[in-house]
Amino acid sequence: MTKKGFRDFSGNDYTFDEFLETCKKLDSLGYKFSVGTDSQVRKQSVDVVTCICAHAYGIGSKVFYQKHSLDARDFPTLRSRLLHETYSSIEMAIQLEGVVKGKLGVHLDVGKTKRSSSNKYCSELEIIVRSQGYECTTKPDSFATACADKKVRD
Repeated sequence: MTKKGFRDFSGNDYTFDEFLETCKKLDSLGYKFSVGTDSQVRKQSVDVVTCICAHAYGIGSKVFYQKHSLDARDFPTLRSRLLHETYSSIEMAIQLEGVVKGKLGVHLDVGKTKRSSSNKYCSELEIIVRSQGYECTTKPDSFATACADKKVRD
């Protein structure tokens, strides 16, 4: 992921450095961070949104996101898209490691139920996230991917 600009859910834009400074401040106030990515196939492209959710129970939350488009031909299968989403979230978590002191969580847009088309990839993706040292959350508890879903459809 490149160091593109960020936006929050209120519509405010942030440079990469401003985003990191804001994360530092929120971390000092006790906020916990979760990262999730979702993608949406368009005609010839795939829109990808990575959300960074900072939340403090009883205080509130702040959600940042990055959005970019990629060539749909680079993602011929659901598995290739899910792997890209997973690696995008991990890459963002790595960028936050030096800024956020608390444990970072990575949320995956996969479910374990049989009706979920992504269920056969769930174990594989969880192993990838945990092998990098991050907590892993899947549907229905992966709220960071739900935030990304909202913005990828905009």
